[in-house]
Amino acid sequence: MEKTKQYQKALEEILRRKVKNRKEYYIHFLIYLVVLAIYVAKHYFKIEFNFPLLEHINTKFVVVWTLIFAGFTISFLINENVFGSHWEQKKIQKIMDSENQEKTTWE
Repeated sequence: MEKTKQYQKALEEILRRKVKNRKEYYIHFLIYLVVLAIYVAKHYFKIEFNFPLLEHINTKFVVVWTLIFAGFTISFLINENVFGSHWEQKKIQKIMDSENQEKTTWE
């Protein structure tokens, strides 16, 4: 019975981390799209923006952010695909073993 609780707890922790990573990725992606749209509007359609922060969106800024976002995307996809269910099972077992070892130490 206790192993089931430990397994459930470990699984919840892994799923919580996955949801957090996905949320961070999608927020970053949305902000990136908004800034990219502003850049395109500013440089290709010559739309003037009178907001001080938007004046600093230039080609160098967009290129650097694109490279950073590409790295973040690759990292996200590797974590989603490479660290699949087999990795999760091993991670859960490792957490359960460490919790059992801690309990044994204190008993």
